[in-house]
Amino acid sequence: MAVVGFVYAIITQFIETEPVKKFVKWVAIPIAIMHVFGWLDDVTTYLDSIKLQMGNISISLHAIARVLIFGSVLFWLGRISNNTGKQFIRKQEKIEVGTREVFAKLFEITLYVVIFILLLQVMGINLTALAVFGGAVGVGLGFGLQAIASNFISGLIILLDRSLTVGDYIELEDGRSGTIRALNMRSTILKTFEGKDIMVPNDSFITTSFTNWTH
Repeated sequence: MAVVGFVYAIITQFIETEPVKKFVKWVAIPIAIMHVFGWLDDVTTYLDSIKLQMGNISISLHAIARVLIFGSVLFWLGRISNNTGKQFIRKQEKIEVGTREVFAKLFEITLYVVIFILLLQVMGINLTALAVFGGAVGVGLGFGLQAIASNFISGLIILLDRSLTVGDYIELEDGRSGTIRALNMRSTILKTFEGKDIMVPNDSFITTSFTNWTH
């Protein structure tokens, strides 16, 4: 208990992020206390006994809690790793700006794919089930998610062919213009002279004409 109290004091003293403090206070510390007193196995068994049955699928309260806890930790670590990794890549001045953006985007995609696979493992889902899931996603992309898939693929094409890079001054076909501030997975952000941010879908740069005054 002294070790638990010491760790809690260290975290509350040196960690400034409020969500992390709340996670430690309401999740990590109670779990540590239950482990110290030997209650953790009993609580886990009790949570496993509370199940929701839907046909052949059985979901226990323990499984839901495990996914929520580990999912939160994974995505929090993923967000920190993503920001740190992208900052490191963008600081490599020996590499062209466009190439840096490509590497940063590929790093982000790879990281979240790894997190998604780890989360599936935590949920106890066999990876062979991804074949069925992939088929369902393919059907979804063909119907409701067509625009999202188009913007995502267009963003990759823009980064790879280097027709646009951060800092370029762009004039769109409808007369709007601005400097590219960021190239995201779904859209490109143009910053105007008035200080406005224009969110332009990536497929607009593939399917319509625009003028890159920087080039």
